[in-house]
Amino acid sequence: MCAALTAGLGRKAHVLVVGGNERQRRHHPRFEQLATEWGFDGEWLMANYSSPQKLVGEIGTRLETGDVDLLLLLHWNRHETTEPALELARKAEVPARTVHYAGFTSLQVALAEQLGRLAASAPAGEPAAERAASGNGRTRARAKARSR
Repeated sequence: MCAALTAGLGRKAHVLVVGGNERQRRHHPRFEQLATEWGFDGEWLMANYSSPQKLVGEIGTRLETGDVDLLLLLHWNRHETTEPALELARKAEVPARTVHYAGFTSLQVALAEQLGRLAASAPAGEPAAERAASGNGRTRARAKARSR
């Protein structure tokens, strides 16, 4: 599913999912299997009952490194997590969406929609190194972050 996106990015897309508790943790193996089948790298940060500030800090760190291509926030996240996370994603020019999580299928549908949009916007056939050298948008920021 992500072949065009991988070709456009020059690597697998990295998806960060945020939210959930122990009930959603049982869906992690399905998420990992989907990532393997569809050809993206995925990470799922659990919100549990942790501090919103701590979770926002973790999201911010991942966005700052330039390794996140898509941020999906489950709707259960507290406002103190969702709003700052969306703002950080906007600043990092990373597409972000809040997903109404009614089971794993809702996440799968959101992933299909958002990865499709990301693939449509990825420059086709241009190697990642050339995009970084051209100095455009997010790719320049990622190249800079990686060179540190």
